[in-house]
Amino acid sequence: MEIDDIKKLSPSERIKRLKELEEKRKKEIDEARKMITESEHEIVLEEIKKDIPIPEMTAIDPSTLFGETDTEMWGAKHYTGKKGDEKDTGAISRKSIDELEDLIKDEKTRKDAEASARSSQYGSLIEQIKESNEKLASIYSEIKGDGIQEK
Repeated sequence: MEIDDIKKLSPSERIKRLKELEEKRKKEIDEARKMITESEHEIVLEEIKKDIPIPEMTAIDPSTLFGETDTEMWGAKHYTGKKGDEKDTGAISRKSIDELEDLIKDEKTRKDAEASARSSQYGSLIEQIKESNEKLASIYSEIKGDGIQEK
């Protein structure tokens, strides 16, 4: 409809309106390209987020929430012995204390190793995100540099 109205105008007024229309459409095209780039970036981020494991989600079974060491430590603190162990005097021997300390050290070492493995995994995912950002930026600059090509 807008073109039909422009055809009825005088040539100088027609040129003026056509230039305004061209500028308006250029802005719309630039905005559409920007939205395309942002959408592609969001898609890449969503795909990467799907691949990131959530440690809390892996421990669904309540029996797996606490390790054997945690259970033993709880039992030691609350003086609970095994069933049928009637001669529990409530005193903890030096040997059992040493064993518990060793268990604690082993558990800390294991947890530290797991944490370092997780951090290296997240580091590689961050690198992938940076690489995809660079690729998107180069694509955007190519699109922006080409301008509007008329047929």
